[in-house]
Amino acid sequence: MPRPTKCRWVGWDTDVTYFKPRGVPLRSLEEVGLTIEELEAIRLKDLEGLDQQSCADRMRISRPTFHRVLRAAHAKIADALTTGKAIRIGGGHHVHYGGESEGAGRAGTGEPSVGMREKAGEAGAVRIAVSAMGPGLDSQVDERFGWCTHFVICDADDPEASVESHENPALAGASGAGIAAAQFVGGLGVKVVLTGSLGPNAARVTNAAGIQGYALHAGMTVGEAIASWKAGDLPKM
Repeated sequence: MPRPTKCRWVGWDTDVTYFKPRGVPLRSLEEVGLTIEELEAIRLKDLEGLDQQSCADRMRISRPTFHRVLRAAHAKIADALTTGKAIRIGGGHHVHYGGESEGAGRAGTGEPSVGMREKAGEAGAVRIAVSAMGPGLDSQVDERFGWCTHFVICDADDPEASVESHENPALAGASGAGIAAAQFVGGLGVKVVLTGSLGPNAARVTNAAGIQGYALHAGMTVGEAIASWKAGDLPKM
């Protein structure tokens, strides 16, 4: 029986899922499939210019495995560019994490780094993130996830003693705010998000990180939203 494929860790996502030759309808084209981890290998090696060992560490795989993933990606892109095929991006065996700033885990083990494990709250506390219009528990909630100004984060068992407020770094980007915001809260060990709605790309990232979303409504304060969630009054997304 073949050994199951280990998930490759991906610290970035894209809203772009297709490339094709200009002026040719997609239905008329053959296509090649580029997986998310193959795109990540290209990004790390060819765009960021990292050496192969550093790339392998980022993706939590061995260096020979990274070499095979990168070689497959290059071959697919070469095939598409030289024969006029479309490139479809998606699928594969991968899991999103909160970005490279946390440091690499143990290469090839699929385990998060020490910093990521600590932020995930191994003591058992459930970390909650609420999209908000300002810092603190008294701020009004913001129904927008990717475009809220702040995330208020706390432990479910004692919100007042553990509250943190973070400006939303996704606002600095021109696009992909939902994905960037999801990766940001995931990197802080959040397992529950209270917000108005999650777009499909943000939901894909939160699902991969094991984060459950709950729908709040305008007019609440952050503290009231947390209390409603603890009482079971907020619906799951």
